[in-house]
Amino acid sequence: MLPDESAEAPVGGYFALRVSDQAAAERGMQQLSELAEDLAGIRFQATSLGRTQVQAVEEGDLFFGYGFNGNDLVIAVGRQAMEAAFGAEQKLASFATYTNALKALPSPNSGIFYVNLNAARDLANRLGSDPVDPDTEQRLAPFRAITSSGTVGIDNRGAVRGTLLLSIEP
Repeated sequence: MLPDESAEAPVGGYFALRVSDQAAAERGMQQLSELAEDLAGIRFQATSLGRTQVQAVEEGDLFFGYGFNGNDLVIAVGRQAMEAAFGAEQKLASFATYTNALKALPSPNSGIFYVNLNAARDLANRLGSDPVDPDTEQRLAPFRAITSSGTVGIDNRGAVRGTLLLSIEP
């Protein structure tokens, strides 16, 4: 999640999904784009982000799009979020809370959910109209990140197992 300059949607964000077959993912996204056009009249068009081409719907300052960044399918709401996904100044792998959590997650896994709680609090503070209670801020400060993942498939008892990590620093 990232702040967005849009008056319509002040917060944007993106998902990056690793794909094993990019050609199949491209065909699937094309089919979904065609379906969106048929059902809702929403038309995706090629949009340039510097040297990168993505498919996007832009209406005024609203932006929704998708593109491929290497083996990652990126789906974004907000132009700033899409630009961040393709030209991130600080890669996710540079966050110690993320790389440390990866070591504790099941491998292989069904996907990873990661929230940098420091960045989320900073965003909430910038967007909020009420000042944050200093006692609450002090209590939340040690919580750095939350990460979750599940195992692939179902075990012999019919259960899917997962891991939830909360990164805390003094």
